[in-house]
Amino acid sequence: MTSGLPLAVLDSSAKAADGAYGAPLLVLALVLLGSLLVIGRGQGVKCLLMLTAVPALLLFLGWLLVCQHAPLLPVLLIAGALALVGQVFLLVGVGVTGRRAALGAAGGYFCAVLIAWLCVAPLHITGVYSSLLRDLWYAPGTGHLDFRQLAMGTIALAGVGIIADLAVAVTATIQEVHQANPTLSHRALFRAGLRFGRDVIGTEINTLPFALLSTGLGGILLALARPDIRQWPYHWMDWSNRQGTAMEMVAIGAGTIGLALTIPLTAALVAQRLGQRTRAADRPAEGTTLRALRGLRGENGYFRFLTNVKRTLAAGLLFLGVVVLVAVSYDFLGEASFQYPATTGGTRTSLVRGEVLSIQAATGRASETPPARTEAMQTVSVRTAAHRELAVENALTGSPVNDRVVVPGDRVVVRLQETASEQYAFLSEIERDRRLLLLVVAVCAVVVLVSGRQGWRALGALAASLGLMGGLLWLVVHTRLPILPLTLLCAFAVAAVTFRILCGYSRKALGAGLGVVLGLSVAALAAMLFGRWMGLSGRHDGDLMALAFYASAHPFDFPALLNASVLLGAIGVSTDVSIAVASAVAEVSRANPLLGFRALLAAGMSVGRKVIVAMFGAIFFAVAAMNIALFLLPWTMTGPRWQVLHSESVATELFRLLIGGLAIAWCVPAAALCTAWITTWRKSVATAAGGLP
Repeated sequence: MTSGLPLAVLDSSAKAADGAYGAPLLVLALVLLGSLLVIGRGQGVKCLLMLTAVPALLLFLGWLLVCQHAPLLPVLLIAGALALVGQVFLLVGVGVTGRRAALGAAGGYFCAVLIAWLCVAPLHITGVYSSLLRDLWYAPGTGHLDFRQLAMGTIALAGVGIIADLAVAVTATIQEVHQANPTLSHRALFRAGLRFGRDVIGTEINTLPFALLSTGLGGILLALARPDIRQWPYHWMDWSNRQGTAMEMVAIGAGTIGLALTIPLTAALVAQRLGQRTRAADRPAEGTTLRALRGLRGENGYFRFLTNVKRTLAAGLLFLGVVVLVAVSYDFLGEASFQYPATTGGTRTSLVRGEVLSIQAATGRASETPPARTEAMQTVSVRTAAHRELAVENALTGSPVNDRVVVPGDRVVVRLQETASEQYAFLSEIERDRRLLLLVVAVCAVVVLVSGRQGWRALGALAASLGLMGGLLWLVVHTRLPILPLTLLCAFAVAAVTFRILCGYSRKALGAGLGVVLGLSVAALAAMLFGRWMGLSGRHDGDLMALAFYASAHPFDFPALLNASVLLGAIGVSTDVSIAVASAVAEVSRANPLLGFRALLAAGMSVGRKVIVAMFGAIFFAVAAMNIALFLLPWTMTGPRWQVLHSESVATELFRLLIGGLAIAWCVPAAALCTAWITTWRKSVATAAGGLP
């Protein structure tokens, strides 16, 4: 065992001790590299550049933070900005337009940083919320790290890839519009970029929720699982108020707000630059046709007024309904409680909410469990929602891994055990779900303000997609149906619902949906083969271990659960890639109906190669940022750095990242193939019926 790492880092299994994770991960990385080169060609080289440059940057960052004691938050933010600008320059170029696009993306990025800064303190985020971060906390030589600042940087880094992707897409659209009509003013170009951003935000905002929530699958399953014991220790109130859930939600919220604000910022900056090239004398004069159209609109002003009134009333009613729903939900969360069934001895256990009134001085005592340490036991006076005052115990050890530090006025969740003669209460969690609800409202408001009606559609598609994911997990918990086929079916359902809400029923929607399923099927096959070779147990964190212990009546297939979580994390980015490819095939076919299958397939592959780099960056940063400890842990070791792969937690996250990259890569040819085949088949049917020459 390496002396530089604590026991928590090094896996105790024989496979971990043999270092058997390294060879399969190396082969899997080579498979991904080969797929990117074969499918992406020239763009695949850019993916490889990103795949090597960004980890190198993050490892260098870890060396600065752990070994050189560099200031944590400034280094993290600068690294995120460099990665963001580098990705934009890689895809757009380093010219004036590229610099404007990078500036717009940087504006969205620093909006995400601001959200992270505003949320970390009110949500009591200490920054130690996962098994990898616990390993990092206990590792020697990391005592100088401020884990709260690490959490802020992590939240900001998670959205770097998706923000850069949207900035590049908006820039490319404005460039194409300007090339098609160089006489357009900067205002017209700005509106074109804004319209495009509103159209694609529906698929873009799926990326972070699926990528981040899938990493915390164990906690969600614990909240859904059926207990084998009467005093089931997990409930949705525990999951919704946990620090890990808060981190994921804040990262999703900050990334989504930064994503939405990137659209107008990038569109304004790029449009102003390209619009400056157009002189006023070069713009066409307002002719008789335009004046006639304006007169016609004036004559029909009454009808336009009625239409606007209807839309205003509908928007007002929708806004009122949302306000009422939020108010009711906020009130419900403040009053919600849960009571477990009474035991045979008459003991009743319940979860109740309350407000901290006062805190008595802590008294020290020796811990009852190893390692030996001194605990300080606080007595906290809490007034519950039912207006009861409870004396609640709160153990403090000086470590953010287990401690919950509260002050008077904080809202908390208390676990209360009562018998006929006495009661015992201890602090279960700090209440976070109501503030997370306000964050969700703020995210929805920003998306709607930027995107209008398309924003409502995007949010509806996201809600439906997350609902399908929840239904899948419910089936996994309460049935014995095979997990991987259910996951692929869920992926197709998510794609179908998303495309139906955003673009209706069409051939491109069907082709994109089939592309998602086929691309994820290739990734699922690779996950099964390499997961079995690596011998991953699927129980790589505390939640999954608890699920295996408490829900023993329902024997879960944990390796299959791991594979399913990897595929779920790639659903959002796969739908984005597939719809881009399918839309390109449909547009090319509409422009030239005489093109055959091979020409349409080539057009789809050409577009897919252009978007694959940005999409790969999106999922890479989402996974890598939330597992930033991967790049810091090697510098805490005294032996060879590669021995960090002896940890199953580390190997699992690398496995997740590589399989997600395979899913993105293979969605491109799958979507192009399916859409081109459906389009040509429809043409052949129409030709046989006499519809086409």
